[in-house]
Amino acid sequence: MSSLPGRRLLPLMLVMFLIGGAEVVAGPMMAPMGESFAVPAARIAWLPATYALVYAVLAPLLGPLSDRLGRKALLLPALVGFGIANAGIALAPAFAVALPCAALAGLSAAA
Repeated sequence: MSSLPGRRLLPLMLVMFLIGGAEVVAGPMMAPMGESFAVPAARIAWLPATYALVYAVLAPLLGPLSDRLGRKALLLPALVGFGIANAGIALAPAFAVALPCAALAGLSAAA
């Protein structure tokens, strides 16, 4: 029995763990982000809501697309996009910059 399939799955499992971790870690950071962006809690809550909405809408569409194009064709750009989006949120100078980054993160996670 070869361990090659396990070795191929390990990076994917790690990525899924990191994506899940990014979703869980965001909650406690909302209050400091709201203070940093000088926006009320109701507005900063749009960041995870935007992520979740884009993810929920696009996941059913991108699944069949990955069946046609191949998983790797969508997964690799999605991983890059997810990293860029989260870096964009972390480095955003204003809430108006962070919100589209949250949408990009949702799109990337949906793929």
